[in-house]
Amino acid sequence: MKHLLSTIFFVIIPFILHANDRHVFGAYAQKADSAFTIGNYEVCFHNHEETIKMFNLNRGKYIKDKQICDVVFTAYSTLAILDNRKKPKEICELLANGLSLIEENSTWIIDYANKAYIINCFIILIKKYSELKQLELACKYNESMISFSEKYYKYGLPTVLLSACSLFSSINEFEKNYTLYQRLYTMFDELDPIQQYKVVKELLHFEYQKGNYSYVVELSLIHEKLIAKSKDEHKQTVLDISGFGFLKNARKLNDMKSSWNFEDINNAYKLGCEWALRNNILMFPTICINYAYWLYQFDNQKNNAIKQFGSYLNCVEHTPEDNLFDGKYREIEDAEQAINSILIQKIIKTKNPADLQSILNNYPRIISAIKNAPTSYYFEDFSQIILISKEKCYGK
Repeated sequence: MKHLLSTIFFVIIPFILHANDRHVFGAYAQKADSAFTIGNYEVCFHNHEETIKMFNLNRGKYIKDKQICDVVFTAYSTLAILDNRKKPKEICELLANGLSLIEENSTWIIDYANKAYIINCFIILIKKYSELKQLELACKYNESMISFSEKYYKYGLPTVLLSACSLFSSINEFEKNYTLYQRLYTMFDELDPIQQYKVVKELLHFEYQKGNYSYVVELSLIHEKLIAKSKDEHKQTVLDISGFGFLKNARKLNDMKSSWNFEDINNAYKLGCEWALRNNILMFPTICINYAYWLYQFDNQKNNAIKQFGSYLNCVEHTPEDNLFDGKYREIEDAEQAINSILIQKIIKTKNPADLQSILNNYPRIISAIKNAPTSYYFEDFSQIILISKEKCYGK
């Protein structure tokens, strides 16, 4: 009987002491909540500070209790977020200590209800470390935030990854975003249209920078409608990346001497022109003139090249802008080359020349702009070809 009573004593006493610990922590939490409700923030913060002091007196013991962890994490995070007396370094210390509970008690965090709040604490901590120029720690906790979401907050992972991308960008760790956006693309159906556009936009940028032009083309075609519907103020830049992706993809195919294929390259240029006409008319002249130059090098494609030169000139001639040649999308040298090529093929190199004036009358704005730019690179060539064409058509 004596042995039985002794056993019961050693079982009950720790239980009573443990219950008493919870009561003490619960009392601190209740006092803090009551004080906060009536606006007595000083008392509220004092009770949270006392909670942390008590916890640190026997951390190894208290860390094992999920209810106590709830109270302690609230104390750390409340002081960090709401006590405006705390300096950035103190805020970081409080949040870092609070978040350390996650690794020390995984069973607590599994049952913790408000995991979105944990993510918010991570974000605040990362931003504070960024403000303090402690970028390695900012980067470390950004990666920890991703890891936390992967383990305990999978439902919110897409949103967390988007936040992580933004935070990596803010600390100039842009390259880390590449794999994150690739992951987000595998979750595409879980994203809303704005998030989908963001992912496509960033992937287009990364793939273009890495020279993966065929993938830029693929993304641009698959998500053509998504991009078109976007209200992004920087959408023109995205469209230009796509446009140059089409152009550089065709050029890259042309440079692959070991597997060079006329139809593949021709289709790549043609696809780029068609895409530009639908989505980015500003880029059409650039792609079209390059397509024409490429065709013009083949004797059996001269007629097709002339058609492309004509399409280029028509687009420039009818641009709504007062300045026909902006030096970015439309260059005067390209117009000179296009007209020169048309005149050479339709007048100078044929037995049945077309009428010079009829050709020039199609592009009055372009001809006027060329004449008003006598220092342009091909102006002398243009003048000589006009003279030769006159002689061919009308005699001396």
